[in-house]
Amino acid sequence: MSIEGKDPEHYHEILVDKAFMKALGKEAVIGERIDLDIEGETQPFIVSDYTDKNTPVATHFIHVSKAFAEQSPLMKDLPYTALVRINDITGVPASAFTTIAYQIAMDYKIERPNVNLNGKFEQSLQRGNSGIYTVLFISSILFIASSIVIYSIFYLSVTARVQQIGQLQTIGMTEQQVKQMIRREGLLLSMLSIPIGLLIGGIVSHILIPDVRIHWYGRKTGS
Repeated sequence: MSIEGKDPEHYHEILVDKAFMKALGKEAVIGERIDLDIEGETQPFIVSDYTDKNTPVATHFIHVSKAFAEQSPLMKDLPYTALVRINDITGVPASAFTTIAYQIAMDYKIERPNVNLNGKFEQSLQRGNSGIYTVLFISSILFIASSIVIYSIFYLSVTARVQQIGQLQTIGMTEQQVKQMIRREGLLLSMLSIPIGLLIGGIVSHILIPDVRIHWYGRKTGS
């Protein structure tokens, strides 16, 4: 986000970050002139605005004007991709999502063939989506399998410690105390394994579940 000045409008106006000016050894003031190498040709540019991200980066980005994008041989024939995300859209029908997406593209004069909707998300909005039942079925199988694994681990653990438990009962430990000891060990294991499982599941879900995104393709028309 810009912090002062105005967005680039004319051909030789640019917007840069203050860290870029610091790297050049120049003062970050509006109207500062810098020379940039454009395809082997040095061209002067006037800084019309600044950002101040205040984070160290290896590459500094320069925002140019619409006039530069349309006229410069470096950019005028390059296609661009705009990644668009619509908020609060998960509860609408798939047809409504499609209509909204194409209407936004129309407002920005993006031709319909150049709009690529997220098909997976669009499918997830359809009622009776078989993918949901598949997820529920797989989740049920995993739940049953996990229960069997946990039961087996506890069974083997108790079986392997029969002699130790017998010795504890010999010195006076009651059956109730033995059960409390086993439950305590199970609780400690759960406190460690459940958060790890939830974290891994969340990461996998974040990768697999599609976001609401639309890709727009076309020619550069702005900064």
